[in-house]
Amino acid sequence: MTSESTSDGSTAEGVMTSESTSDGTTTSTTGDSTGDSTSDTTSDGSTTGEPLTCGDGDVERGEACDDGNNLGGDACTPACEHNPKIVQAVCGTYHSCVVLEDGTMRCWGSGASGQLGYGDGTDRGDDPDELPTPSVPVGGTVLRASSSGMHTCAVLDTGKVRCWGLASGGALGNGATNGAFGNNASEVPPPDIDVGAPVRDVEAGGGFTCVITEADNVRCWGSNLTGELGYGHTDNLGDEPGELPVPDLELGGPVAQLAAGTSHACAVLKDGTLRCWGHNSFGQLGYGDTEARGDEPGEMPPPPVDVGGPVAQVAISTDFAFTCALRTDGEVRCWGDNQDGSLGLYSHGIFGAVGDEPGEMPPPPVQLAGPATAVSVGALSACALLATGELQCWGSNGHGAVGVPGKVSVFIPTIVEVGGPVLHLDSGNSHRCAALADGTLRCWGGNIFGRLGLGHEMTIGLAESPASVGPVPY
Repeated sequence: MTSESTSDGSTAEGVMTSESTSDGTTTSTTGDSTGDSTSDTTSDGSTTGEPLTCGDGDVERGEACDDGNNLGGDACTPACEHNPKIVQAVCGTYHSCVVLEDGTMRCWGSGASGQLGYGDGTDRGDDPDELPTPSVPVGGTVLRASSSGMHTCAVLDTGKVRCWGLASGGALGNGATNGAFGNNASEVPPPDIDVGAPVRDVEAGGGFTCVITEADNVRCWGSNLTGELGYGHTDNLGDEPGELPVPDLELGGPVAQLAAGTSHACAVLKDGTLRCWGHNSFGQLGYGDTEARGDEPGEMPPPPVDVGGPVAQVAISTDFAFTCALRTDGEVRCWGDNQDGSLGLYSHGIFGAVGDEPGEMPPPPVQLAGPATAVSVGALSACALLATGELQCWGSNGHGAVGVPGKVSVFIPTIVEVGGPVLHLDSGNSHRCAALADGTLRCWGGNIFGRLGLGHEMTIGLAESPASVGPVPY
């Protein structure tokens, strides 16, 4: 804001402009601090002008948009310029990112392991005025991104994949076996991973990474203690030179969608079949036992998981062992570890693990208010995005991740107040971010390192609804 002297020597806030009239006198207008002043020349040479008022709800000359407020973090910026829309929300253990429609990517939260990708180890979002963050220097146009733990990956419009963050187990696919990558200026943009084929989607697991190639096949690398890579052994891949590219996994058909957790993964085939592999201590694979799949020869492709119908999407818990599937009819079915009601089956009288013993699959449906269009799973909680745009969530609310005020555990799936219809949702360990239809971004849950992007580290969702907190200025 600037101040200009008036004829009496006082000052007026705003941008003052002076224009000559036809009789040689001058007139002046003072613009509001949220807009710019404009003047138009009339036919007789005099000037008239009305100040643009960004935030009044009227789109005036010189404004690209005006949504009637001066809030940041929505589709119309405080300067009345279009903000690129969010096409994907991405949550890791201690950080969050968004992919925007212009192919840029912005991240905040913990940067200690380089997972933000800014070439330093700085945390962002835990102090005021640190957002919006700049575009991550990925080195190209981002189509898709993923982070399930302490590393982040992006698919570029070239079909290439680049990863950064914690390098343990070879998850980054660049030959690094431990330490951080992406917290040094010389490490950004990150290098292309030698996948061996163009890629259309990526899933970052706890210490491994999987991709879907443009030919609808899956390839995985990184940590492999329990066969989560699916190659019939337990050797890490990608932590030594010459181990990439890896071959296609044997999954029994072309793959439509993929999910990766701490130590297991699942794929939805284009015919709606679901197949899972890796660690299975709580029956999270859904085969009625606790035997791992993919760690020994001859176990791939794994058998179909019985969820009672064709599957549209699968989601896997971060840091815990349960899985949820969205069926094509809009029902959600969950199995595996059931701590704090994470499976959403309290109304069915089910309190223990599901899928670890014969006869437990398919599990009963989660009781929702209507058909779902997506499901997102965190550490010990989950949310279903309903066709109405509402979120219905359940499970552990110890860090506010469910977003139901006053509840430590939410055993009955509950509608969460987020401030409007939701378009995109993702879950981290104990936090969530939702992109709303109005262009705003809301994040709630655990907030250490500023992963919610609100300029502090206070937990959101225990004592207040996500809607009561301002939008993230992405």
